[in-house]
Amino acid sequence: MLGGAIGGGALYVFSVLGKVLFHKESMGMGDIKMAATLGLFLGWKIVLLALFLGFCYALVAVLIFAARPGKDIQKYVPMAPFFSLGVFTFLCWGPNIINWYWNLVLPVKG
Repeated sequence: MLGGAIGGGALYVFSVLGKVLFHKESMGMGDIKMAATLGLFLGWKIVLLALFLGFCYALVAVLIFAARPGKDIQKYVPMAPFFSLGVFTFLCWGPNIINWYWNLVLPVKG
């Protein structure tokens, strides 16, 4: 239950902040519901990493899209495919990603 609350709650906070800062909808309720469901099944730690990876994938896609001439970047970008890719990445390489990160932050001195 905590995973669902954290997953959905995190994206709900992003949604509210987006409305306040940009005065338009920045995150759809479908994305929030998907994050809550992922949190219920994966747990709060895994869903946070999966959402972070999804946001990273979305950033790369938006930057590539913005680099193309004549394209308007102000369009809506659906986040569900990127969150799905983040979950898939975690399911395939999650422990390796976590170990790499901890070795980067707290290197073992031998």
